[in-house]
Amino acid sequence: MSPPFVTDENPRLRLLRAVVTKSRVGWTLAVVGVAMASYPLAYELWHFTSTDDASIEGRHTMLAPKVAGIVTEVLFDDNDEVREGQPLVRIDPRDYEHALQMTQAQLAINHAHLKDAQLKYDEAASLYASGAINGQQKDSAESVYMGLKAEKERLEALLAQNRVDLNYATVVAPKDGRVGRRIAEPGMYAHAGQPLVSFVAANERWVVANFKETQLRDAAVGTHAEVRIDALPDQIFDAVVQNISPNSGAIFSMLPPDNATGNYIKIVQRVPVKLVFANMSAEQLNQLQVGLNATVRIPTRR
Repeated sequence: MSPPFVTDENPRLRLLRAVVTKSRVGWTLAVVGVAMASYPLAYELWHFTSTDDASIEGRHTMLAPKVAGIVTEVLFDDNDEVREGQPLVRIDPRDYEHALQMTQAQLAINHAHLKDAQLKYDEAASLYASGAINGQQKDSAESVYMGLKAEKERLEALLAQNRVDLNYATVVAPKDGRVGRRIAEPGMYAHAGQPLVSFVAANERWVVANFKETQLRDAAVGTHAEVRIDALPDQIFDAVVQNISPNSGAIFSMLPPDNATGNYIKIVQRVPVKLVFANMSAEQLNQLQVGLNATVRIPTRR
C-alpha cells in the first residue's frame, strides 16, 4: 500500500508548523525582552563608573581639657549647635586660681627685694668706683641683684603659665559646629587630655569614595560626579573630584599587605578619592551627618 499523500490539509503538519511558529515568536520576544532589559545596565556600564563604597566625611574630633580637675559644669546638651569660643565644660578652677595668687604674691615680694637690691648694687658700684670698697663687696651686691632679677623672670613666666592653666579650666568650642556624644558629667574627675565631648565642625562636608584601582582613570581631579546619599534617596548632589589619595586604603591599615612573603593572591585595591560638593549652601551641608553612606557616579573617559 502506498503512503498517504502529504498536503497542507494534514492536521499533524499544521500542528507542527504552529508549534514552530509560536516557538520562534517566543524566542524572538525573549531575546528582545532581554535586550531591552539589559540596555540600561549596558549603557550605565559603558558610560559611567560608580561605587557605593563611599561616605560623608567632615572635620570631627574629641575635645579634651589641657588641665586636670573636677568637672563642675556641663554647659550643653547632646547634639547642640555651638558657636566658636562657647564654653562647654568647666573644671573646678580653685586650684589654678590659688596657684595664680601665690605666684602674684611671690612676684610682689620679689619686686620689693629687687628694688632694694638694685639700690644696694648701685651704691656698691659707686663706692667701688671711688675706691671705698673692694671688688668682692661690689660683686656680692651684684650677685644678689642678678639673682633676684633672674627670679623675677622665672616668676613672670610662671605667672603667665598660671593664667594659661586657669584659662584651660574651661573647655570651649574651637569653631562653629555641633557637639555629639557627651562624656563629661558634673562631679567626675577629668584628666588632662581625657576626651569629654565629641565635636563636628559646621559647613565642612565632603565625600570620600573608595574606587577600585581599575576605575581611577575616570576619577581625574576636576571631574564632576553625581552623589546619591542613602538617607536622601530622592536627591542627587553635584560634586567635584578634589584630590586622590597617594596610597591605597590597605596601606594605611594596621596590618598593611606584604606581597613579598607567603603565597601571593592578587586583590583589587581601592584608593580613596575626595570629592567636594558644588553649589551647596551651608544649611544644606549641615544637614549631612558625617558617616552617612553614599554612591558616587562618574562619567567614563572613553
